[in-house]
Amino acid sequence: HHPQLKPYFHIHLKDSFEILKLSLPCAIGQFLESLGFVLMNKYIVYYGAVAMSGYGIGEKLTNLYNIPVIAFSNVLPAFIGQNLGAEKKERARQSYRYTMWITTILSFALLFIGIAWMKPSILLFVPDASSSLLSITSTFVFFTLLTGPFCTWYFNLCAVFNGSGHTFISFLLSILSLWGTRIPLIL
Repeated sequence: HHPQLKPYFHIHLKDSFEILKLSLPCAIGQFLESLGFVLMNKYIVYYGAVAMSGYGIGEKLTNLYNIPVIAFSNVLPAFIGQNLGAEKKERARQSYRYTMWITTILSFALLFIGIAWMKPSILLFVPDASSSLLSITSTFVFFTLLTGPFCTWYFNLCAVFNGSGHTFISFLLSILSLWGTRIPLIL
């Protein structure tokens, strides 16, 4: 037991409100995002079981393809926050630029890899896939990978806003991405 450490935890209201102010937009954004994906699934179900299966398999495949890109975007807020906290704004900008270049190049590489390996990847998940399931899943994966670079830029922008403490802007981008783009496109 160290003599200078107190054995209890003090709650500071100012810090608690700051944490709440930063985390509330993220929590609301995640709730609305989950709700939006439930709504998207509702509309996809109208197209039948094959479309729903193709969407599910396609989502899993594109998530696997995008792991490297998302890993960089998930680490970026720590770099941004650390450098801004140390008053090294140029280093924070540089972190953003490098991450943007790396993830954009990765997105294009994954686009070509995904297209080249699309059918074997689908058959890995569903070895006895029908021709209609292969077609629907391939179309979904193709268009999702085609939008990959744009999604990469979105993830990186959100990372910068989160890392700099502007979580409300990330919230707005998230809502616009899903409720302003994806759901209207499905409708």
